Amino acid sequence: MTAKGKGKMAYKTLLVEHKDQVTTIRLNRPESKNAMNPQMHFEMCDALGEIERDEECRVVVLTGAGDAFCPGQFKEERSYRPGLETCKWKE
Repeated sequence: MTAKGKGKMAYKTLLVEHKDQVTTIRLNRPESKNAMNPQMHFEMCDALGEIERDEECRVVVLTGAGDAFCPGQFKEERSYRPGLETCKWKE
């Protein structure tokens, strides 16, 4: 997940920590009150996919850095940048 975690990917917009079967995902864009953007969306999909495959994880805590959780996504940042894919959940 992150350099500190078990997984493979370090994220730019998320901090992911694992401890005692609990995984905490912290939205890490406090300068924008943790507003979603295409990069965060992509990283969240990746992180949740990793957690889904983690047999040790029993609880996921979703929180935000700074003084806000998440206001949603700014309309200016709605469109996806080339090279970023949307989530592809497996059933």
